[in-house]
Amino acid sequence: MHLNAKALWVAHTILAVVAASKTLQPPSSHTSPHQQDESLSTDFWEQPGQLIHRQGPEDDPQTSLALDPSQIQTAYASQGLNESDSGITPSLTSTNNFINFCLTQDVPLTNGTQVGRGSCSPTPMGRIVAKDKMPSCKFIYPKNGSLLPANTLFDVKLAIRNFESGLYSNPNISYYSAPQTTNDDGLLRGHAHFVIEAVADYLSETPLDPVDFTFFKSIKEVPVNGVVTSRVPNGIPSGIYRMSTITTAINHQPALVGVAQHGSLEDVVYFKVTDNAF
Repeated sequence: MHLNAKALWVAHTILAVVAASKTLQPPSSHTSPHQQDESLSTDFWEQPGQLIHRQGPEDDPQTSLALDPSQIQTAYASQGLNESDSGITPSLTSTNNFINFCLTQDVPLTNGTQVGRGSCSPTPMGRIVAKDKMPSCKFIYPKNGSLLPANTLFDVKLAIRNFESGLYSNPNISYYSAPQTTNDDGLLRGHAHFVIEAVADYLSETPLDPVDFTFFKSIKEVPVNGVVTSRVPNGIPSGIYRMSTITTAINHQPALVGVAQHGSLEDVVYFKVTDNAF
């Protein structure tokens, strides 16, 4: 019997399908587990002949070294220039979320440490606080113009709003090492600080050197009725001082909020300390 070319092609196709179906048969129930192909360990058979992929540990987006395409922010590719505002500074651009930006910086990676000479952190900014959930604070004590005795214990009292305070990571090994987060209510999770700096007088117009401060403290205390209290155990010497807050996420980065135009998240007071306060 002679078969034309079309018949030969059909016969060849049928044989190929039969061979493939045998290859895709599920493991026999009589086969020892030790005899089964280990390459099937991350898959399972839903129905005879139907191989269904099962997600393995290597597919976890939180451990993968690959950027999930759904997370690429296309706006990063634009410099953001606007013809109506010639003064806009062109933004840096990226088509891969700046994942390797720190390769362009001639400084070490931050890597969880406080690098005084400067560093570069690849850590994402993380959860940005919504406009109606922005944190704020106000010093209750000392107040503007308060008069305190020198070198004498006093308590700083700070009222806070929209802030889950008292949460902090190890600043020696986890500095800037995780994104900002919020709680289930959308409130920033983190902690506040206060820093006291000496000024020449109440009317001084000279910018202060941030390296030179008199007293600095992380407020680790949990708020009670919206107020945190933190102690300055030995007081401070006589002089005129500026005291200000620094609100941060758990890993010590400054708070990030969802809109550019907003009131200050921080508070500042000026007060005097003297040897003859009382």
